[in-house]
Amino acid sequence: MADLVTADVQRVEGAAGTHSYSLEETKAFANFINNNLGSDEALKDLLPLNPMDESLFSSVHDGTLLCKLLNFAVPNTIDERAVNWPHKKNRALNNFEIGENQNIAVNSAKAVGCSTVNIGAEDMTAGTPHLVLGLVWQVMKLALFSEINLTHHPELYRLLEDGEELSDFMKLPAEHILIRWFNFHLAAAGWERRVKDFSGSIKDGENYTVLLAQIAPEQCNRSPLSMSPEDRAEAVIAGAAKLGVERFIQPSDITNGISKLNLAFVAALFNNWPALEVIESEEQLRELRDVLDEDDESMGREERAFRNWINNLGIEGSVDRLFDDLRDGVILLQVLDHLKPGCVEWKKVNKTPNNTWKKSENCNKVIDIIQNSLGMKLVGIDGNNLVEGHKMYTLAVMWRLMEYHIVGSVSGLDEKGILSWANGRAGSTIGSFRAKELKTSKWLADLLFAIDNRVIDHAEINEGADDEERMANAKYVITAARKLCTVYALPEDILEVKQKLIFHMVATLYTVDHE
Repeated sequence: MADLVTADVQRVEGAAGTHSYSLEETKAFANFINNNLGSDEALKDLLPLNPMDESLFSSVHDGTLLCKLLNFAVPNTIDERAVNWPHKKNRALNNFEIGENQNIAVNSAKAVGCSTVNIGAEDMTAGTPHLVLGLVWQVMKLALFSEINLTHHPELYRLLEDGEELSDFMKLPAEHILIRWFNFHLAAAGWERRVKDFSGSIKDGENYTVLLAQIAPEQCNRSPLSMSPEDRAEAVIAGAAKLGVERFIQPSDITNGISKLNLAFVAALFNNWPALEVIESEEQLRELRDVLDEDDESMGREERAFRNWINNLGIEGSVDRLFDDLRDGVILLQVLDHLKPGCVEWKKVNKTPNNTWKKSENCNKVIDIIQNSLGMKLVGIDGNNLVEGHKMYTLAVMWRLMEYHIVGSVSGLDEKGILSWANGRAGSTIGSFRAKELKTSKWLADLLFAIDNRVIDHAEINEGADDEERMANAKYVITAARKLCTVYALPEDILEVKQKLIFHMVATLYTVDHE
């Protein structure tokens, strides 16, 4: 075992070569898990973790801790009835049961926005340190960043800069919003310094000290400014604890300027003590409501599904906001080249398009390749629709790409063929992927049982007589399906019979069945 006291970085030899991982991260992540999951009875044999050794890596072996961590970060992502629990079986899990749990964890992580490229269920079972830390960090970010937005904190409106549109502010990633928030309070305190990052800007602890004194003057003051950097860092962590931030980083993480851990610390500070005045102006509230209500909820779910799918393809680019990030065509061309290698003539692509004409040229190439190289129809859509960020047309293009990814490369296979296969396997029949019977999830449960009767327990499926029963079925079926493959549909998509996402789920099961 590595000694976490005497080293900052540990290197391990593996089949793929030498990998290093941060011991500070190992300690902080273990503390975060202990703080937030330590009281969970289902994990009593695993927690608390010892942050001073490598128990974090062995604790993820059977997948149960990762499933719990995901549900903490994004509630109701996993239906825990589908998870194999040692305490319920009164024995250690076998390899098949462990594999099911790990598949649930990794596939669910993909579905909620984690990038699991080069991370597999077997890596979690083996406790491969750098991969475990990579996945745990992404899940931690989901938990810490989930409410750093205008929907949960309308008072963030106060951070807009002069002349800035509310719609532009909404595009900022959480990291940028946190820097804005930090500097807003430093300015309000009359402090001349500002933070530019979560490393060098915070190493001496002075900016932290002023921030805490400004947001919570009754609990904190500026007296640590006269201390040494090391003592000041300790005072900062102690001050944060008074505001409800349980200790998970160390003073040395501040003085060493470890960016990732300080980002997590600032996010925790904001979540516990934002200290922004509530907006009372009716005009501002009306503008805010107009912007937040602009997106249809179901369209938002489709956007999330497509965004998460792209981010798990392993291409060079990544997507934070689908309708904005695809407007120059570069990421879409990367996706196309991934789906059908060689279909993009990169020497004719504007790789850094700096004007509308070049972006339009790229996006027209996207439309042309989809129709002529992939053989997928796109009616009434041109490159300008993508450049403009037109939501309906962008989603239509994304649907074609995802459809090709699943079945388009198989000659002669289409939606009718998938439906015919699925009806034959399920033993019951639906007329289309718009059929109202899908609301109960019973047909989907039959299909899963036919593919592998070990992944689903029909005793957990009820009649689906009302929305509560139908929601319970949908949650269970989606988690059971993730034992076999990645499913981007949400329970709401099944209840609303969202044809495209249900088709994607069934088509993915087709590929599993034929593999």
